[in-house]
Amino acid sequence: MLSYKGTIMADLKNIVERYMENIACCDFQKIEQLYHGQYFYIGSDGQKHKGPDARFDVAGLSLKEFPDLSYEIVNMYQSGNIVITEFIIRGTHMGDLMGIPPTNRRIEVPACNIIEIREGRIYSEREYFDKVYLMQQLGVEDISIVIKTPQVLA
Repeated sequence: MLSYKGTIMADLKNIVERYMENIACCDFQKIEQLYHGQYFYIGSDGQKHKGPDARFDVAGLSLKEFPDLSYEIVNMYQSGNIVITEFIIRGTHMGDLMGIPPTNRRIEVPACNIIEIREGRIYSEREYFDKVYLMQQLGVEDISIVIKTPQVLA
């Protein structure tokens, strides 16, 4: 069986799967248990946010805007202690998003997470998705708001 510094490789993917399930279910207690003590998050705004509260703020914000938020994992790849996950974000826009009032439109946005696991916990997370594509799905014609507003979804 393959391992990486004492952790079985299949377990690394399992950690990420559990993590995404817990985010979708809003189980912040279980999410926090998966975080390394030095966890940090970098969202689509490119800013580094340290500590679990940073990710909780993003997840809580997204759930206000898209209360039926869900994720569908499309592919998972692993190299050493890094797990790359391609997934689809789905939800209905029912809360203010970057100054855009609720449109009640459904969104379906492809995204990618790169998660580093250390000592069996999520050490870092980088998330990528196309904000312009999100705005197009919401019917927003002036996409300059995406460039001016460093907010993330997920």
